[in-house]
Formats: sequence, structure tokens, C-alpha cells
Amino acid sequence: MPEIDWDDYRYFLATAETGSLSAAARALDTNQPTVGRRIAALESRLGVRLYQRHARGMVLTEAGERLLQAVAPMGEAAHAASRAVTGDDTSLAGSVRVSTPESLGALVIAPQLRDLHVRYPAIEVVLQLTAATADLLRGEADIALRLFRPTAADLVARRVGRVSFGLYAAPAYLAGAPPLARLEDLAAHVQIGYADDLALIPEAVWHSRHAVGAPTALRCSGGVARAAAAASGLGIALLPNRVAGVWPGLVQVLPGHGPEPRDAWVVVHKDLRYVARIRVVKEFIAELFVDAS
Repeated sequence: MPEIDWDDYRYFLATAETGSLSAAARALDTNQPTVGRRIAALESRLGVRLYQRHARGMVLTEAGERLLQAVAPMGEAAHAASRAVTGDDTSLAGSVRVSTPESLGALVIAPQLRDLHVRYPAIEVVLQLTAATADLLRGEADIALRLFRPTAADLVARRVGRVSFGLYAAPAYLAGAPPLARLEDLAAHVQIGYADDLALIPEAVWHSRHAVGAPTALRCSGGVARAAAAASGLGIALLPNRVAGVWPGLVQVLPGHGPEPRDAWVVVHKDLRYVARIRVVKEFIAELFVDAS
């Protein structure tokens, strides 16, 4: 029987979970060649091919699928052990990983972090700006800001406020555009929409429903990119009001029209809620969203 090297299995699991060598390298805080070498070593030791390399990423073979089923519980156990050890940490020092939607992280949280640093200079915040939902059960982040309430029993969620949305454009765009007095007029205006991976979120559904037949110049996953494009005069974008409010050169159109505001939740794993550095960062983020839209 081949000798077990847990490190090799860590690289295997990270690649299976992220779908690519580069993403696995980021998750493990290493480089892509190292991940590739460790997986090749594991394949050599086991005598099987675990992945097929495709343009779309790393795809598990049948042998890889069987191995994943066998070692995934080991990964869960390792995450649980790490949480058990760190759960009583009372030090106000070290890294805290925060997963947040891109625009809220970049334009609402990041500009306020100086205040946190002044109070807790030994804490390092790692902002993960992403449209994806970080898996807190697998330790992908310590804290998550989400616009939906999680249902997993091991997650602790606190509602901290609401995020409202509005339609925004640049004065330069509006100066040369058709009249815009009613929601129905959107069909005559250039839209900046959501990429396919976000097509089912409530804001994207609302935007698509009310801009049927409108020309679309850009679709993207990031709110910062939508705000930048709108400010350049490209067209009309649906944005969080907190984001548009701090972006120069944007004016709201059709005030009062927009999707239902969404509750904002700050989420942590129950085993980490009393870790001092995580607790103070969680409270700091919560304060930024309380009673604000």
C-alpha cells in the first residue's frame, strides 16, 4: 500500500474544490507549479491518473472521483480540528479572512479599515472580493458578508442592515440619451447588466424584467466594474445605493424604482465566534451596515 502523505491529499482536495491549479494555489497560499508537482507525485505514488487537464480546468477522472469520496472526510476533520484549536484564541493579532461581494467590500468596507487598524494594529484583514459564496464550513473564510441568510446549522448569522439598489448613470450619458421619465423608458437606453453567473440573483432578475429589449453594452460579475462603466457614460447600471453614493460622477435615475432591498448578514462558523480577532472584525463590519442602505 502506498505511504500516505497528507500534504499531497491537501493539494488534491484543494484542486478538486476549486477546479484549477491556479485557484488551488491561491487557496493554499503557494504557487501553481508546486500544486502541479504535488498532484503529479500523488498520481505517481498511487499509479493512477487523478485529473484530466482541459481548457476549462482540472476535471477528475473516475479514479479521482473515488479518491475524493475517500479523502473528503479527512479534509472535513482537518478543518474541524483547526476550528477546535483556534476557537479559544483570545489574542487580538493575526489574519482575518473576510468574504464579501466585490462592490461592498471595495467601496464600503475597505475605505473604513483604517479605523480598525488604528484600534487593532496587529490584526490583518484579508478581503476576498468575490461573487461566489465562500464555504465557511470548509474554512474558505473566517467571516462572510452575505445578502441572504445561510441555512447551515453550524453557521451563526447576524442581520446587520439592509442593502438597497437603484439605477444610475453619468450626466454625460443622460445628456445625449432619450427621455427617461418612466420605468418603461428603460427599453430605449443602453444597459450595463449582470454576467450569466449572476443571472438568477434578485437584482439581475429585476433588471432583466424591466429592461426587456434594451441594448446591453456590458455584462459583468463585479459591481465595481458596473459602477465604473456607468460613470464613464456607457449606460445605465443597477447598483447598491451605498456603492453609487461614493462613486464620483453617478446620478440616480428613476428614484424610487428598484428591486426589494436585501438583508445583509454577517456570518461566521459557530466554532470561531469567540475568537477575539474574528469577533472584533465581525463587529466592525456590522457597524458599517447597521441602519444603512
